[in-house]
Amino acid sequence: MAGAWGNLVNRTLTFVHKYFDGRVPAGSNAEGQRLLAEIKSLYAATGALIEDGHLKEALKLVFEQVRACNKYFDSQAPWQTVKTDKEVCANTISVCIEAIVNLAVLTAPFLPFASAKVFQTLGLAEVSWQWQSVPGGSPVQKPEILFPNLDKDVIDKEIAKLGN
Repeated sequence: MAGAWGNLVNRTLTFVHKYFDGRVPAGSNAEGQRLLAEIKSLYAATGALIEDGHLKEALKLVFEQVRACNKYFDSQAPWQTVKTDKEVCANTISVCIEAIVNLAVLTAPFLPFASAKVFQTLGLAEVSWQWQSVPGGSPVQKPEILFPNLDKDVIDKEIAKLGN
């Protein structure tokens, strides 16, 4: 799950830096609006599940939308549209940025440090449990890897320490 989330954030924000001069492009499209509406509905559903102590179910709902957003990114193929129709590409990336900031809010109870990195990268000082937007033209910092791969040797050393 964390890999899908980290992949979505990294490839979208890297794309912003590479093709949009580190600024959020403005735009949207019908398919993207459907995705964003589904994410928006998660605030009430996820909040209720968290309040009732159903953390696993809440996290499952959020990560279904992480996967849907990755699928949206793939289906829109911005790596191709950036060459043929930059406006279409901008629409895709804008939708992904709005999805990412809201998914970061929704994952914050579970992955607070990763969410904080996303907020910092997008220049958001404070966020609350409500729909967030990042206006077109907003600067985006160069993204950091949310979940770096662990070196097997480091893992083995830590496990060995536990055994002593």
